[in-house]
Amino acid sequence: SEREREKERKRERESTINAIRLWLETGDDFKDNQKLQNDVLEFVEDVVMMDWPKLAGTVRQRLHEIQHGLIRNRVVAHKPPPPAKLPLQQTGGGKVSLFAFDPEEIARQMTLIDFKLYQSIRPHEFMNQAWQKPKLKHRAKNLLAAIERSNEVGSWVATTILSQKDKNTRAKRITEFVQVADQLHKMNNFMTLFSVLSGVQDSSISRLKKTWDKIDKKTLKRFTELQDLYTPGKSNFKMLRSLVTDAVPPALPYLGLFCSDLVMIDNGNTNFSSELINVYKCRLIYNQLRQIKAAQSHPYNFESLPSVVELLTKLHYLSQETLTDVSLQREPRL
Repeated sequence: SEREREKERKRERESTINAIRLWLETGDDFKDNQKLQNDVLEFVEDVVMMDWPKLAGTVRQRLHEIQHGLIRNRVVAHKPPPPAKLPLQQTGGGKVSLFAFDPEEIARQMTLIDFKLYQSIRPHEFMNQAWQKPKLKHRAKNLLAAIERSNEVGSWVATTILSQKDKNTRAKRITEFVQVADQLHKMNNFMTLFSVLSGVQDSSISRLKKTWDKIDKKTLKRFTELQDLYTPGKSNFKMLRSLVTDAVPPALPYLGLFCSDLVMIDNGNTNFSSELINVYKCRLIYNQLRQIKAAQSHPYNFESLPSVVELLTKLHYLSQETLTDVSLQREPRL
């Protein structure tokens, strides 16, 4: 009946209003978009005010705060950062080798670099699979920068291992990277952890049997445990999802999980249902973005060491083809 249809339309409008209210919580998409502000305000005046005056008041107040720069940022009371773990000795020429630092300190500095990238990503960059569509990539510059950084770290790890001509020194580098990975895991940094592991398990490294034979059983066991977190299998990253969900902030989630989930949501649900906005799909997307935003609001409290940050930012690495060639030079096929 017409009465039932009107009730259904009202429920859909209420769901849309609540979605707008949640959208306004961050304010990111509204700050410099006057047209979007005006469109939402017009919608509130024409549709919301009559049936939901209290909700309309909340939305209008939030718009007012955004328009006048009154957004209240959450104040975090920081404790002093833990003391940096500095190397006792310097190499010739006064320069400090990266691996002279404790693995925990290397993990801290990598975390600061990658969290800064993660924190810069805006919610709209995850919409419509923009990061993997040529015509939409301009909308996801920060997300693509984070993905590129992750790929670079993996290539750098593999390059650093293969730069050692002696199998004992290569084994030492692998052990050091597994120690860094272990510290990243303890810091709930699942993004950089993935990057480091992808380098250690690169095909150019995994084939080095003589090198791996020199690594102790304890290191090999820990490496396998960390590897298992990123093996999808039938469980769809069940173990990793559980760790990310239960992690006590600060945490740096693995972006690959969010991107793959958002692709599934986008491909598996239409934007409209019976000519109305598919609110169910909107809720699914919002739940993903809420998790991303929550992690961004809890920064890590480590002291930044400029000399180490420079070493970990200006990464030198070989192409995949060259990595394979060098690997074969280090340990030729039998």
